[in-house]
Amino acid sequence: MTAVQSSAPLPNPRWESFAQHWAKGLTLADSYLKSTPPGKTVPTSKEGAKISGHKLSKKPAIMARVEHLRRTERERQNRIADQLADDAASYSRADVLKLFGEVSDTLHAAYVIGQNSAISPLRLEQLRRVWSDHTGRLAKYEEEHDIAPDAPDGLAERLNMVAGKVCTCQK
Repeated sequence: MTAVQSSAPLPNPRWESFAQHWAKGLTLADSYLKSTPPGKTVPTSKEGAKISGHKLSKKPAIMARVEHLRRTERERQNRIADQLADDAASYSRADVLKLFGEVSDTLHAAYVIGQNSAISPLRLEQLRRVWSDHTGRLAKYEEEHDIAPDAPDGLAERLNMVAGKVCTCQK
């Protein structure tokens, strides 16, 4: 018997499909049932699929392929996480505050629209609570630092209206 390289797709399409589904986290039975080619029916019960899936899972070629697929997915997720961490590190404090301000503006606008519409008082109160919670987080974030009044896009004035924690003194 020749060894199958785990990086190459398995020669049997059903085995390859089974390996891909199993690597994604499906159960052995579900992987077996989903690996059935279109148009074919599997004359087996869920219990039979479980047994057949277990048999397939013990094949060395399938085990190697599943390990390769899982390793590849982990590496891909690690690359994405590293890239997101690098992207997050590139944001300045002003960028974060600008995003906070935009969310605050949007939540306030939604609350005002809600007041002038026919939504239930309970939903309006929930919307007010979300807006209030966000404003509280913003105030907590800004508790130790003042935002200079020359922040971009009039951010200091908007945040002053929302949180009341902005330094507007002339320096």
